[in-house]
Amino acid sequence: MLTPEQREFFWTNGYLAIPGFLSAEQLAAIRAAVDELVALAGSSPERSRAFDIGPPKPGAPPQVRRIFNPAEQDPRLEAIALDERVLDLVEDLIGPNIEFHHGKVNLKWPHGGAEVAWHQDLAFFPHTNTDLVACMFYLDDATRENGCLLVVPGSHRLGVLDHFADGQFIGAVTQDLQRIPLEKAVPVEVPAGSVTVHHCLTLHASEENRSDKPRRVLIYQYRAADAMQLVPDRSKARHYGMLLRGRQDGTVRCETITYRLPTHLVEDRLRSLYDLQEEFKRKRGVDTLVKT
Repeated sequence: MLTPEQREFFWTNGYLAIPGFLSAEQLAAIRAAVDELVALAGSSPERSRAFDIGPPKPGAPPQVRRIFNPAEQDPRLEAIALDERVLDLVEDLIGPNIEFHHGKVNLKWPHGGAEVAWHQDLAFFPHTNTDLVACMFYLDDATRENGCLLVVPGSHRLGVLDHFADGQFIGAVTQDLQRIPLEKAVPVEVPAGSVTVHHCLTLHASEENRSDKPRRVLIYQYRAADAMQLVPDRSKARHYGMLLRGRQDGTVRCETITYRLPTHLVEDRLRSLYDLQEEFKRKRGVDTLVKT
């Protein structure tokens, strides 16, 4: 699937972009499924639990900013999670034994789609090893103006950074940013139909959508079958831990990693990345945590 040059780029930089990965039919199917799900948001209390609704802005209705467990919401979205070409891509990076970890759709609507502060994915769900990758499938052209992915190349080699403040997990890196070369951050601008894949320790963020175009992304996280999560899974997702390729041989592979466990999960409180980061910004009286 990947060329030697692509694999080298990923392991050097912690991310990789592949334009034109989705077929026209796949892209159309994903868009249609997401549009239908967004239209259903809030239609019932049960249905609303499938969504993260952003705070209302003056003169505008609340907007869906995340769809949880998309593979369970629509068979068209499940098909992408299980697609053989996707699993070929993942296998080239983390090996032949692959489990599904989780999925979501992040939606940045025009003129104000929420920022996502600098963070590493693994801080949210510590595992015994770091063979986890996130595949992001783009429904729209991603540009700096509409809040594309920002990454710090090579940051996956820094280890686990501190995502705490005032004794609480805030889902964002703050103090450790002082030793990160954010001036080297790269905007990953890709056309609709592309996929990007990043390592679970790659430091990444995205800014608000300042354009008149949406930026919608379907995201699936995969892990090696010998990576065990160290905090309870609160997603209650049917696909969590599903073996998608290869085998589980009953072993767990451990790397030497020291984590501060996310307090909201240890305390059995499922909270979204958006809520954690926005609460911290309110406490500190700041409008943004994304610095470049």
